[in-house]
Amino acid sequence: MITSSRVRDRYVLRLAVVNHNARRSDVEETVRLIEELGAAVSSDRT
Repeated sequence: MITSSRVRDRYVLRLAVVNHNARRSDVEETVRLIEELGAAVSSDRT
């Protein structure tokens, strides 16, 4: 589950792994996808 929050006046995403079958590689892939999407959105703004 990915949720949003504000930390020290910055918008952040929080990842909660709730599936006991989730593997480290699953979490790493999720982070990679978030970084990729964030980079795409960021480049669209410039």
